[in-house]
Amino acid sequence: MNLIELADESLSINTVLGEALATWLANTEIVSPTPTLARSFLESQKALSTLADLIQSTSPAEIDLKALKSTLKAMSWQKRYTNLSALAEASSLYDRLTLKGKEQALQHKDSLDSLHKRINRLLGTSNKGDLKKAKHEFSATSKAANSYQGKERKVLDERLQMASEIVTKMNDWQNFATEPKLIELCQSMQKLINSKIHPDKLAKQVAELQTSWKKLGHTDVSDEHWQSFKVAADLAYAPCASFFEQRRATHKDNLAMREPLLVQMQSLLEQTEWDGAPDYKQVELRLREINNDWRKITDVERKAGQKQWDRLSAIRDQVYQHLDIIYDHNIEQKNQLIAQVDKLSEGVIKDSALDKLKLFQSRWQQVGVTRRKQDQQAWALFRAAGDNLFEKVKTSRNQKRAIEDQQIQDYRDVIKQLNSLAKEATDLVEADKQFELLSQTYRTLPALPSSLPEKLLERLESDFLRASEACTNSHDRIIQRSQNRIIDKLGDKAELCGQLESAIIKGDESLVSDLQSKLGNIEISDKALDKRFSVRLNAVSELDKSQANRSRTLLCIDLEILLDIASPTQDKTLRMQIQLERMKNKGIGHATVEKSKALSAANLEWLCLPGAEPELQVSLDKRFRALMANA
Repeated sequence: MNLIELADESLSINTVLGEALATWLANTEIVSPTPTLARSFLESQKALSTLADLIQSTSPAEIDLKALKSTLKAMSWQKRYTNLSALAEASSLYDRLTLKGKEQALQHKDSLDSLHKRINRLLGTSNKGDLKKAKHEFSATSKAANSYQGKERKVLDERLQMASEIVTKMNDWQNFATEPKLIELCQSMQKLINSKIHPDKLAKQVAELQTSWKKLGHTDVSDEHWQSFKVAADLAYAPCASFFEQRRATHKDNLAMREPLLVQMQSLLEQTEWDGAPDYKQVELRLREINNDWRKITDVERKAGQKQWDRLSAIRDQVYQHLDIIYDHNIEQKNQLIAQVDKLSEGVIKDSALDKLKLFQSRWQQVGVTRRKQDQQAWALFRAAGDNLFEKVKTSRNQKRAIEDQQIQDYRDVIKQLNSLAKEATDLVEADKQFELLSQTYRTLPALPSSLPEKLLERLESDFLRASEACTNSHDRIIQRSQNRIIDKLGDKAELCGQLESAIIKGDESLVSDLQSKLGNIEISDKALDKRFSVRLNAVSELDKSQANRSRTLLCIDLEILLDIASPTQDKTLRMQIQLERMKNKGIGHATVEKSKALSAANLEWLCLPGAEPELQVSLDKRFRALMANA
């Protein structure tokens, strides 16, 4: 046992000693013990007696070092007994107490030396020193001197008397030096009364003035001005008190607003079925919502708010204890996926590796919630491993496809030339020749490897067909542009022809000659159209315009019927007759007319028809242009 445990057994030891001795003596009267037995009894009795002495001398109430030393010397404990641990502990205790006594003597000397040094500093203080500090130091050293006696105390008292005189002189000097500053502080405090400054700033300024007052230290003259300063400070601080009272009410309200969030956090902890399969994402969402709502309520008293925060943190930590289990499980799954991707990168690279990578990526997305920082670190590793694998697959594919890419490029070059031909061709004959040559080149290129993706082969063929179709469309556009130029010239001739008809009616021979010359200068390469327009040109001198009037009016009505637009009032009867006649000849269910062709034909017809009477021609032109614009 150690000393403390032995002390608890002290009564038992003494009881055993007394009872054993009494029984031994009683039995000795009956029969004398053998020498060996008597020696054994006396040794054990002596051992227990010295053990009782050891317990008494190590009592924590008051340890006498001399008695303890004597007891340790007199200890009688036989080697055949169990090892007495308390004996070594008592010896160690004696050594410590002896060392402590020496240390206390040294400490006493050091303390006395330190006290004399403090008095030395007081004696060296000048009039400009810190009076408050000097008074405090004088009081402290005087108090410390009370713990000394005899000669030491007498020397200390003599030196403290000298220090007292110095502190008194400092007090007199401070009274003279600080009074103007005290008056100035009183005036500054009075200026703050009824101030419009914000309470926070006002309270700070009041506190700063009070601090400045304290820094000047306590002197006799400060007592004379203190009441004036204090009254001014109380009046200046009055608005702050009301403001801070309102703030405390706000703090209290905000603390109350936080309480439901504590309840919500507790409910999240208790109502979540952790042993089942809870929605961990929903748990994280609720955690974030509660934390966000908590952060919105910030204006609370610091100490009470901290207590609330500690309560919330304690509950939240319990929630995270449950989450930590799934966090650890899920991050381990992600680490395994990273290892699998790394292993895949280290083996023989095949095209199928990317399919496996996609599978790993899909599994990654299926792993549940993890700690944000760990997830970011794991994702960086997973992405790097995926990028590494992708680059290796890419390199392998690039090496394999070097020849294939060149073959594909040959096909694409022909397609590119066909597309360029479709965009840039202007000469019809040359364009057709180039198209035939490029088409033949494409068809005679070496066959592409069957290992290429079917979609690629289909895309190349599709691109070729589109390019060929673009060339065909270009062929048609060249023809169309040629036709458009012819139509433009025909329109110019029709415009001049209309002017000529008007000039003939007016009898302006000079203008007639000029217009005929201009008409002769415009050549139309389409002989059929040129011949068709000559009918109008030959009719310019005819005075009877009735047929032309009717033809042009009928053409306008045809367009209005085609476009399902109402005809003018004067032509409604004629339009109805035309529609009835067509129904009679073709029937109600006749084939639908192709509008674009009909419009083109109508435009050519309008340009080639002989001109109507001038005024009517102007009206019909306007009507026809409006119909074409509408179409």
